[in-house]
Amino acid sequence: MGTEHAGKSVEAWLFSTPRHLSTLTVNAQGYVQITMPNDAATGPHRLVIANADGSVIGWGPILLQARGLATTGGTLPLVGAALGATLLLGGALVLASRRRQRSA
Repeated sequence: MGTEHAGKSVEAWLFSTPRHLSTLTVNAQGYVQITMPNDAATGPHRLVIANADGSVIGWGPILLQARGLATTGGTLPLVGAALGATLLLGGALVLASRRRQRSA
């Protein structure tokens, strides 16, 4: 989104069927962190960030896969942030799985 939006309140939306995800504050680096709901349908969607007045700041494609993992085709920082958070979650799940296997 860019540092010009730092400190602004923005709305995150998931589309194919419009779904409001959350109201967020853009950090000093121009990013927001978005958590995808567990009940979001798998498949292709669009992630949209809008100003409080509803005007679109940016959007990007996102592919939701099983277990909350996402891959994106967008270049927006917000999509990259969502992907980064998902990769961290995936790494934590792998570590938890290995620990369970060792203790079994």
